[in-house]
Amino acid sequence: CIDDLADRPHDCDLLLDQSLGRRNQDYAALVPQHAKLLLGPQYALLRPEFAQWRDTSLVRRENPQLRHILITMGGVDDDNVTGRVLSALQGIDIETLDQITVVLGPHAPWRDYVLAKARNMSVPTRVLTGVDNMAELMTSCDLAIGAGGSTTWERCALGVPAFQIELAKNQQFISSAVQHAGAALLLGVDDLGPE
Repeated sequence: CIDDLADRPHDCDLLLDQSLGRRNQDYAALVPQHAKLLLGPQYALLRPEFAQWRDTSLVRRENPQLRHILITMGGVDDDNVTGRVLSALQGIDIETLDQITVVLGPHAPWRDYVLAKARNMSVPTRVLTGVDNMAELMTSCDLAIGAGGSTTWERCALGVPAFQIELAKNQQFISSAVQHAGAALLLGVDDLGPE
């Protein structure tokens, strides 16, 4: 089984929960006694490309300068948090910032809106859909603004400074633990201001 909530029973021999801070006792009453537990981000399910880009990304972080922001709110972003992030960035003057990249899933319902918003940004903003080179995109950015789901472990693996936004209740545990560890700063959707 793969889980990240520790809130329901599982009939399994092996359980993976890649959440930072997860402990054996969180599953003690939820899995059979014989079940093997793989807990924590050291078991994160990442594509091999993240290992391939890790060293390059970490070296890039040695002399930080905010030139490129990556925004990625997951595959769907039903509530158009991406649009709210772009609105928040529109009013910020960051002298060194020269590029914003937005990544959307192929079925993002707000795609046309985000494309129109991107055309009106004061900083050149490109919108990509359904990418297959996320590790490369994360390596090329100086700051990521993203959802608190499994992409959290992708950003952490590459050492990407991040603002993390909880988009779903199941992201609360992960987001809180990552902020407590100093791996990201947690933002609420309301912190972005109105659309």
